[in-house]
Amino acid sequence: MTDPADGHFLPRALHLSSFEEQDASALAAINGSQPLNPAQAYLIGLSSSASRKTMRSFLNIVAGMLGFSSMQSCAWGSLRRHHVRGLLEMLAASGRAPATINTYLSALKGTAREAWMMKQTDTESYQQIQAVRAVREAGWPVVVRFPRKKFMRCSAAVKRTPPAEAHAMRPCWR
Repeated sequence: MTDPADGHFLPRALHLSSFEEQDASALAAINGSQPLNPAQAYLIGLSSSASRKTMRSFLNIVAGMLGFSSMQSCAWGSLRRHHVRGLLEMLAASGRAPATINTYLSALKGTAREAWMMKQTDTESYQQIQAVRAVREAGWPVVVRFPRKKFMRCSAAVKRTPPAEAHAMRPCWR
């Protein structure tokens, strides 16, 4: 029987098909030429190439906001709850939609989880980041449920009002 330690049956390098979009530095880290970064580990764990592309872009933006040149050079293990909350505030102030901000938050939480798994951050800091709540939608109108009779009355009033007089019409829902 062949000794499995001779490496004859083991692949020398990890090869991904051309349609999979992976970060070149993450692949190099897997092959052992450099240590794996928590952000790279998080990206590798995502199931689709579209998700990896989006989250890679978001993590590079966050790294820049934190003063680093890229997500590879960012000290993700030093990330704390107050950093995350500050980043969310900066993203909101820049006019990003709540859903987009929550996607950033998801990437940060995933990266914090990987940093914790790699023992680059302590449990308390990791749990505090995980406890940061998602941004809520603000400014959306409150949905009011009209009783059917009131709705029919309003509908009839709108139909019989000429467009020129509509602006002076008393609201029918009162």
